[in-house]
Amino acid sequence: MCGIRCKPFKNITSNIAKWNYSRVRSMQKVVVMDTNPIVSLAITELLENNRFTDVTHISNLSELKAVLETEAVDVVIMDLFDGNSYPINGLDFIKQHRPLLEELKLIVFTDIDCYFIVNEISKFKNVNLISKRESLSELLFALCKRESKKPYLSPFMSKSKELNWKNHLTSTELRVLYLLIDNQTPNQICETLNLHYKTVLFHKSNIARKVGARNSLQLAKILTSFTNYNRHAPYRTVGF
Repeated sequence: MCGIRCKPFKNITSNIAKWNYSRVRSMQKVVVMDTNPIVSLAITELLENNRFTDVTHISNLSELKAVLETEAVDVVIMDLFDGNSYPINGLDFIKQHRPLLEELKLIVFTDIDCYFIVNEISKFKNVNLISKRESLSELLFALCKRESKKPYLSPFMSKSKELNWKNHLTSTELRVLYLLIDNQTPNQICETLNLHYKTVLFHKSNIARKVGARNSLQLAKILTSFTNYNRHAPYRTVGF
């Protein structure tokens, strides 16, 4: 029997795995899109401290599109808006480039926790949705975790998705929302709910703000998407 004491094989293989993974990190191309300089700096430090060395910073969706079309990218960390757009535009961007983005690691790092947005993004495979309200350890976890076809939602985002979307709207807003889903015009909603025209517009504006839509067109796109998987709205819950 050999009298030389050797390190456990498990420890040796673990160290080799760590070395190999660190080497892989240094070879990965990471693209970061965030217009907040403080957030961008924090992400940079996180990446450098964890041996991600090939990092490109961009400031808008147009630049991100150009990079994706011309370079081999491994990881994309992006917010849903770039200062010139709105969260729904970021969602549209992800949908338009879905085949390409699902081939790499996509991390949506945002403070947008609207139910509609969270629910739509969670339909994509291999996507990581992290809230800026959480510590950077969640972002690091998303960076280092193994690839999975299932989406990963951070604890805060998971909680946002689990919350019933109705809880974010008042009773009147909910009534107006259902009628908008039924393609009623503001004038028709006035008659249905016996409300003043300006009151209906006020509620419609509040709904748009709460679901992340800047204008009526964006609101219509969100409502259409929502209707596709909720065709039988429970009208009895709102007094109809």
